Amino acid sequence: MFREKEAAVITAEKDDVAVEEIRSEQEVSSDSVTQLHVIAVLSALMAFASISTDFYLPAMTSALGASEGMISYTISGYLIGFSFGQLVWGPVSDHYGRRVPIAGGLVLFVIGSAGCAVSQSTEAVIVCRIVQALGASASVVLSRATVSF
Repeated sequence: MFREKEAAVITAEKDDVAVEEIRSEQEVSSDSVTQLHVIAVLSALMAFASISTDFYLPAMTSALGASEGMISYTISGYLIGFSFGQLVWGPVSDHYGRRVPIAGGLVLFVIGSAGCAVSQSTEAVIVCRIVQALGASASVVLSRATVSF
């Protein structure tokens, strides 16, 4: 009778260990899927700055009726906004965490992009490009700060 109870306890312990091993394997696989999602999102955020500077329409001079020199100020404005944004977003993310500033940067990026799309003058495009750059710099700075090796 005692041996039967002892065998039942040992079997139950083995079953509990097997269940715990299965749970830990499932947790590891769900953690790796989560990590892949985070990497994909951070990679997309890193691409914003490149897309904003490289994807530029040569037809802007004719569309806005401005000189090439005036259109080049839009790139300069973007670079100024991007460099200033890097100085701002680091301390903001240290104070508020990473998610809120990234979300704020995405909102600024979208507002700046929409503003560029509906602008009727070169000056408005320059201002919208600065706003766009401030948002894009948040995603670049904070995605690098989020990844730790």
